[in-house]
Parts: sequence; structure tokens; C-alpha cells
Amino acid sequence: MTIERQANEIRLRIKNLTTEDQGTWECLGSDNSGRQTRRSFQLTVKVPITFHGDSTQYAALGESVVIKCHVQASPTAEVSWFKGQEKTRIGLFDKFENEFFLFV
Repeated sequence: MTIERQANEIRLRIKNLTTEDQGTWECLGSDNSGRQTRRSFQLTVKVPITFHGDSTQYAALGESVVIKCHVQASPTAEVSWFKGQEKTRIGLFDKFENEFFLFV
């Protein structure tokens, strides 16, 4: 993180942005008489939809199986399960990471 000064501006530069940087940031200014003013900024970090985990999972014939899909995204993403053209289940989440299970 660096602070850059230009004329009447002070900028905060955040390099290698992470989800930990998301949230409310404040800029505080003081004049010579000690009066302060502040401005808040809301930073939202967008994370592209990313799938994690094994793409191949095994189960024995006649057994029950749980198929896991670990998803990372921001803002909210919709996750659906398909086999062929048939949609099985939809999941919505508004966190950075979540796991969706399909019980067969």
C-alpha cells in the first residue's frame, strides 16, 4: 500500500488487491485550526467465478454419493447442477467461498 500526493489530492494505492481489502475505507483531513472532516469509501472486490476441487469423483455401484463443487465468486453467483440438459438444483451464495453438494 502506498500514499501518493498530487496537487490537492492524496491517493491510496493498494497493490495486489485481495478480498481482505474489501470494506469501508476512510479519508480524514485536518486543517490548521484542528477541524477535521472525513469521507468514507466502500470498496467491493470482484472475484470471477472460480471452481476448485477434483473434476473426477468415484463411487461404488449401488452406493450413495455426494458430489462437491467448491465455488469462489464475488458478487453473488448462481450455481446449478446439470446432467445432460436437465437442471437438478440451484444454489445462490453471497460469500467469497462456498461449497455446493449434490446428494445422489
